[in-house]
Amino acid sequence: MLNITLIASDLQALSHIRTKLEGANAEVRGYTNNASVLSALRNNKADVVAVLLQPSEILESEWYSKVKSGSQAPVVMIGDGDDELQEVIALRMGADDFVSETASSRILFERLRHAATMSREHRLPETVEPAGRTEVRGDLEISFSDWLVRWRGKAVSLTARELRVLYALARIPGHVKSREQIMDEAYGHEPFADDRTVDSHIKRIRQKLRTVDPNFDCIEAVYGVGYKYHQEDACHPSITHGSSLNDTTHQRRLV
Repeated sequence: MLNITLIASDLQALSHIRTKLEGANAEVRGYTNNASVLSALRNNKADVVAVLLQPSEILESEWYSKVKSGSQAPVVMIGDGDDELQEVIALRMGADDFVSETASSRILFERLRHAATMSREHRLPETVEPAGRTEVRGDLEISFSDWLVRWRGKAVSLTARELRVLYALARIPGHVKSREQIMDEAYGHEPFADDRTVDSHIKRIRQKLRTVDPNFDCIEAVYGVGYKYHQEDACHPSITHGSSLNDTTHQRRLV
């Protein structure tokens, strides 16, 4: 769900835009133009900040500059009509985009979603990765200096996102992590990642590691919870000791 911080000086206008965005399935936090907004921007995790630009406020560039500098998210300004001058002023004030208040709920939502997506594509997420270091977990090496993975000395070609997912799992071997925890560590605050995205990444990671070691079996899916990583000395066939092939509750579920 898209998380939006909405700022407006007029409560009625704020309520109107908020209703439109919530109708498009967005989560909206509304604020009026005051000093508390700047504090809120530093502390919340919005994907995008939307500022409703009133005609009487178009010259208040200093205040909007503070909004822009205080937000980690992109800032989209919403004009009260189709006035081209408002759009020019908004962009010169540093807005990432401009959209008219008269736009439909769907267009308004999509413009905000697009601004959030484009911003994330050009900024690394806040992850737990140890920049510039090489992490070793048994025979697994994850290098953040050259963004390479090696398994038993053999290079494995992973994307940057796959590398982050693998590190999120291997960082604490044997510890079960939910898909949400993996997303938090590997994606930071990037919007629109979901359970299926994590599953797809892990499936590809397994496939790529098995190109250098067909017996690789160190990523275990814990049914109904998430995944965990075993160091290679704990990797063993998919059947837990004492269970049978028919005892599916004790088998590893491979995705």
